Amino acid sequence: LSSSSAASDVYKRQIWDKHSKDLSLSEFSDVPSVVAALLLEGCKVLVDFNKGGDDKPIVLNTSKGMVVLTKKGLSGAIEYSIVSAYGRTNHPGTVVATLKKPE
Repeated sequence: LSSSSAASDVYKRQIWDKHSKDLSLSEFSDVPSVVAALLLEGCKVLVDFNKGGDDKPIVLNTSKGMVVLTKKGLSGAIEYSIVSAYGRTNHPGTVVATLKKPE
């Protein structure tokens, strides 16, 4: 959630407006660090096959909350962007992987 992108500012605002209480955010500027703290190695990577058509949302479900990603195809590469974060930890879906640190 870098502050350089207009799209990331929209998602930071959405997370602040809708989920500041359940994520225990005290200031708008806390959004990136709180979301980063949710991205824990070993968290479950879920796909909800009942939603989203071809671009199904990916959910990183942790013991502290969840982060929702969406797939973007840019210049032939597949990238994922954060679109939301929640304080709850019980998203439905099928576990397809676990998050690992980049090598």
